[in-house]
Amino acid sequence: LSTIFSYFYDDIKIILRTSDSSSYQKKKARDNDWDILITTPESCALFTTYSDMIESLKQIQVLVVDEWHVLVHQKRGILFELFLSWLSHFNSTVKRWGLSATISSISDACQVLSPNQPVLCVSDPYKKEITGKLLLPVSDNRSFRSLGKNQLPQLIDQIKSVQSAIIFTNTRSQSEQWYQLLLESKEFKKTEIAIHHSAVSAQDRANAEHGIKTGTVRCIVATSSLDLGVDLEPVDLVFHIGSPKGMARLKQRAGRSGHSPFESSSIVMVPRHGFEVIESVAAISNLDQDVQDDIPYSGMPMDVLMQHLINICCGAPFSFDELVDLVTNTATYQTIEKESLKWLLDFCCNEHTLLKAYPEHVKLVISDGNYQTNSDKLIQKSQRFCIGAITSDDYLIVKYSNQRTLGTIEEQFIRQLKPTDTFLFSGHNLAVVRIQDDIVYVKKSKQKLPKYTRWYGGFMSYSSQLSDYLINELNQFHQSIDSGYPLLQKFLDWQAHVSCVPKSDECLIEIIPIQGCETVFMYPFCGRAANHALAMSLTHLISQQFKCMTAMTVNDYGLMIQCDKKIDLSSFNFHDFMNLESVKKLSLASFNHNEMILQEFRQICLISGLIYRGLPGRLKSGRYTQSSVRILYDIFKEFDPNNLLLNQARETVFNTQLFPQQLQDRLAKISEQLVI
Repeated sequence: LSTIFSYFYDDIKIILRTSDSSSYQKKKARDNDWDILITTPESCALFTTYSDMIESLKQIQVLVVDEWHVLVHQKRGILFELFLSWLSHFNSTVKRWGLSATISSISDACQVLSPNQPVLCVSDPYKKEITGKLLLPVSDNRSFRSLGKNQLPQLIDQIKSVQSAIIFTNTRSQSEQWYQLLLESKEFKKTEIAIHHSAVSAQDRANAEHGIKTGTVRCIVATSSLDLGVDLEPVDLVFHIGSPKGMARLKQRAGRSGHSPFESSSIVMVPRHGFEVIESVAAISNLDQDVQDDIPYSGMPMDVLMQHLINICCGAPFSFDELVDLVTNTATYQTIEKESLKWLLDFCCNEHTLLKAYPEHVKLVISDGNYQTNSDKLIQKSQRFCIGAITSDDYLIVKYSNQRTLGTIEEQFIRQLKPTDTFLFSGHNLAVVRIQDDIVYVKKSKQKLPKYTRWYGGFMSYSSQLSDYLINELNQFHQSIDSGYPLLQKFLDWQAHVSCVPKSDECLIEIIPIQGCETVFMYPFCGRAANHALAMSLTHLISQQFKCMTAMTVNDYGLMIQCDKKIDLSSFNFHDFMNLESVKKLSLASFNHNEMILQEFRQICLISGLIYRGLPGRLKSGRYTQSSVRILYDIFKEFDPNNLLLNQARETVFNTQLFPQQLQDRLAKISEQLVI
């Protein structure tokens, strides 16, 4: 932007303000010393806590939101919706622009961007050409199990054939493994490859981006940290390891090659097993189709609203009526009842609550009929430090003894290591020297067999659109349509020979004795969350009927349940089980609700600010956080069962884990067509 605008305006001031920006840049953003400010939703939320930012933001003429599809119906986006409403309260003339190249529902995106005003939609009929291919064994006689990492020599040859490449993975742990595989191959200098994910230090990420732009780095192994926002024009080739989980993500990543709108993009899929071969073929066959990814369940999150109310009352006092107008001027909270908002404000004021004896929970006070944030410095500092709607497990900063920062690592992983263990992080084999406050001091180690670093984040949701494409590929097998991939044909022929290939309106159920125990395989193809709900219901029913112990495992394609003894499953009525009412009833009975709701309640506590997490350099431990959440959960559950934050946890668990929409939609199609 600086290069473009400086051509027209010599004195234009463009400031970048993110959490990684220097104190100098952050001060310039606060001082209104800019013409164009580039920032994040979290920084926007932070601006609402400062009274001097109101005058600065009154002067904004245009607000542009890039990659709008990423924010819609996510908690980050809902927090930003509230910011837009707050901004329009002071600046009613600001024009809003939402930009996206892979949006699924334009009308929905318009409604969220500006719920009470007409929106002009400008769309380009031009479709960027995206092509894809698979990285498969050279010989068709190879087993479809010899995929993934076994294709490393071919992958290296393709990287060497171009000037620059990106290898996308779905998880940080996976990116560490593939980065290490490239290092151990000895085919590249260590300076020619880089790793890029959210836990790596900001400086190392910046070095990777600069290296790929200048040509000193030939390949970056990355996660979604490189999906959006970073312009890597020189990239010649993009690889994708495993399932993309959704068409929007696949197209976004493919777009990193041929980044100009008028260049074609291409992506090489690297499937790791037979199911991913089918899915990859289905995905690249439909790259020219419009994106129709699912709308995630968000409801009306009270934790995000609570954080926002405390934020804006830091910057200026508001009356109840003003807050009603601000909140209802958003798509998410348009229908919120005044009683619910009043309850939340009373809760923030710690009036009529079970926490009245604890002054740290008095986040808001009423003065002259207006709400304003408690003037206590610790409360205000803690509020600003915890702003945002992105939560993760408690983390520690990884540093060498010389204070050089490598990145962050989850506390749960690091504390389970034995004193003799080493672990791989950012290509380094490290041993723990000591843990002090929120810092892990490490040193390099030559010990063999280090552990791969694990992050215990959530699973990416599997889109219904991609699932439909996969199922359609199975239909084409029944219609004898050649896919053009002999390995795929070999996989489906083998499945048809030993069992059955289901059609689009069928659900295959296989019952196989393994080591003398009955084992059930079921293939609904509706994503991990839906399959997990189905598996929990089925294990509950089988355990009850046959008085046996069961174990289960699930993935995006299906589920497996194994019993601990030989039983006669021929008497089990799968047809009665596989209907909406039965699964819903069993879901409610089978899940350990307390633990599931507790985990969701933890996220709500962190976003709403119910838990004091400490300040930089004095962070509270994960054990402290978990015990505090448990205490609050038990108190509310017993003495305040209608608490809105607790209700939110219950509703979210039911709609995302117990009975997700994808499961409901799939059951409606297959409940009458079971192939056993």
